[in-house]
Parts: sequence; C-alpha cells; structure tokens
Amino acid sequence: MKRLCRAVRAHTGLACLALLAVLMLSVVLGISLGPVTIPFPEVWRVMLHRLLTPLGLGDWISLEGIRDSTQNIVWHLRAPRVLLGMLVGAALTLSGVGMQAFTRNPLAEPYVLGISSGASLGAVLAMLVGVWLPMGRLSVPAGAFVGALVSILLVYGLSRSGGAVTPVRLILVGVAVSAMFQAFTNYLVYTAPDDAAVREATFWMLGGLGSAKWEDLPLLALILPPLFLVLMALARPLNAMLMGDSSAVTLGVDLDRVRG
Repeated sequence: MKRLCRAVRAHTGLACLALLAVLMLSVVLGISLGPVTIPFPEVWRVMLHRLLTPLGLGDWISLEGIRDSTQNIVWHLRAPRVLLGMLVGAALTLSGVGMQAFTRNPLAEPYVLGISSGASLGAVLAMLVGVWLPMGRLSVPAGAFVGALVSILLVYGLSRSGGAVTPVRLILVGVAVSAMFQAFTNYLVYTAPDDAAVREATFWMLGGLGSAKWEDLPLLALILPPLFLVLMALARPLNAMLMGDSSAVTLGVDLDRVRG
C-alpha cells in the first residue's frame, strides 16, 4: 500500500488520467448495461450525436441502424441518471475531504454534523408543507440546501466557545442537532394528511436517481468547480489540521480563519 501511495505521488498526472479513463468507462457501462443491453458503439454514437447537434456537427455522427427507442433510453433515461450520479459522487468526495479535515475524523460523514438531517427536514417541508413551492422543480433541492445550511450554522454556533471550535465539541453538538432535526422530519411525515406526498418524501429520503432529468445537471455542474478550487486552495491548511490543532498552529495555520 505504501508503494502504491508513493507511486501515485510520484506520477500524479498519470494517476489522474487513469482515473479519468476509468470514470469514462464507468459512465459508458452505466448507460449500456440494464434490462435492455445496448452495445458500446451505439452508446457512443448516440451520445456524440446529441452533444454535437447543438454545435451543428451532429450530422458527422450517423445514427443509422439505431432504433428510436434505443436512442430515447440512452439519452433521456440512462444518461441523466449516470451523469447525475457522477456529479453527486464528486460532490460527496469534495465534502467528505473537507469534513474529515474539519473534524479531524476519518469517519466523519454528513449525519455527524446534522447536515443530512437538516437537508431532509428542508426537503420534507418543501414537499409536504409547500415551502419554496414557487421555485417549481428546484423547490425540493432549495429546501434541502436551506435546511442543511441552517443545520450547519446552528451546529457551528452552538459548538463555538471562547472564540474557538474544537472537533470534539463540533461532533457532539452535531449528533444532538441531527437527532433533533430527524425527530422534526419524522413528525412531519407521520402527521402529513397527503399519502402521495408522504410516499414522495419517503422515497426522497431513501435516495435514488430514478427521477433524474437533464434539467437537474447544470446547477450541480456549475457549483462543483468553484468548490473544487476552494478546497485546492485550502489543501495545505487542511492537511496540517489532520495532524492536530497544535501541529497546525505550529505550522502557521490560522485555525479560526480556516474553520470560519
């Protein structure tokens, strides 16, 4: 394992290219495999044709011999799901790296700080109570984002003592806030009068990409690059924080500034 880590550090560019190739292969496999198996060449032809058509180059890729039903499965059904899954995975990776460094805990995850519970409460409010309804399709994501933001701000505010935030206090407060938000969510679902809305909320909390549409991709695709750049800029301070607060301060890291 140590040899592998040294090889990755020594050849970071090649490792990134290899992982990118694996990612592209995974996307093609995800679109190709399913109840209806679609050959790889047909997947590539449909995807390239659809992507090049807005540029006026779609005629370069012929779809002759590919049925309309196959094209619809590739472009309208599977491609949005696979690509949204890819973007969500990238977002979870970035948030996980930041959270583990922030809490100095390799097992840190969104439920520890109450983020997932806050997002669930916000989404359930949007679906059952109709909050943020004027935003249309973005109502549920907006509700989840606001709920997660309120949760993390509450956790950060309650865990701050003496002008500083310690990882232990942050985790303890996060667990308490998570339990409180989860209780509110369960109460809303239990007392909701609309059975269809309850099923929708339950399905959302279970998670899934079955309802993914192309309209769901642009917002997440626009948010990820700035977040990646921010984390790259904070890479050195975060690495120092993983060794402990005292070590990070010795290396010149302003903990309050980074955590704030």
